[in-house]
Amino acid sequence: LRRDGLFAYALCCAIDDADQVTHVVRGADLLATTGAQLQVIHSLGLNAPNYAHIPVASNVQGQKLSKQTMAQAIQTMNALDTLKAAWHFLGQSDVQANTVKDFWDSAISLWNLARVPKCSQVQTEIN
Repeated sequence: LRRDGLFAYALCCAIDDADQVTHVVRGADLLATTGAQLQVIHSLGLNAPNYAHIPVASNVQGQKLSKQTMAQAIQTMNALDTLKAAWHFLGQSDVQANTVKDFWDSAISLWNLARVPKCSQVQTEIN
């Protein structure tokens, strides 16, 4: 809800998602807004994409890891290790790869949404 009283987020996301998008994968923290977006899409007679909401990393208090919760920054110097850690966090089977390209070449075909942990079961602590 914007300060002027308009529900712009749901409208903008609905229009964006219905514009030739077939699948949307996003954080479970956005699950609560999906219903409003679907209502807008259906009201406008547009085609709704398939939605999947995956867990977000949280601290021991259950807060989403972010700058606002003082989460430690991701180390980007070794992108392959970071990708493998995120892949493991999402419950996916191991990917044997020595480069980022090799990782994506294998990981895309191995993705299994059914293996993603339920949101209430996922928690991580960054040291």
